[in-house]
Amino acid sequence: MLLVTDVDGPLGNCEKIARKLGLGKIYEECKNNLAKLEVEIKHLDRDLNEIAYNLVNGFEINAGVVDTLENLKERGYKNCACTDNPIFGNKFLRDLFKEKFCRDGECVLDEIYATSSIDTENKRIARLPGGKIEYVKNKFEDEKGILVVDDRNDMEVAKYVKEHYPKVKVVKVGENCKELEKFSDYSFKSFYEILKIA
Repeated sequence: MLLVTDVDGPLGNCEKIARKLGLGKIYEECKNNLAKLEVEIKHLDRDLNEIAYNLVNGFEINAGVVDTLENLKERGYKNCACTDNPIFGNKFLRDLFKEKFCRDGECVLDEIYATSSIDTENKRIARLPGGKIEYVKNKFEDEKGILVVDDRNDMEVAKYVKEHYPKVKVVKVGENCKELEKFSDYSFKSFYEILKIA
């Protein structure tokens, strides 16, 4: 069995650290709008690697997330995350992020896949091959599982999974994007509520 979740929102956020770094406005305006983010970072006169490191390092995990992932792992789930957030395009930063999900030397988050990355040389966001739909195609196949979505940028993948993978439950977490509910089997306020249907 497999769980695939978005990162920003369901697992937590880096909004507080973005504000602390003076990036709050950019983060808020651009987190779901890569075209605008591409414009913004071209004018950002700071070390993008350092910014990305600080955002990952300061990412605040929502209450109950690690316990929930641990419980799912004990039930036989492989826990994966797929995100549009370009700070996770760097393998070192993905590994750093996964360390936040370790308990007693075991990581409860098995994999993180990013659909975009920061091109520090050209100060732009680079799309990586494949997107969320390609990722879930390669992951779910005929497998039972759960897809966790939370925002407008998940509409396409939620609709695709709903149409093509009847064994996969689409779960909307959080209060964002009411329209997403029409492609969801369940809608919960908190990530830990996923245990009700796992």
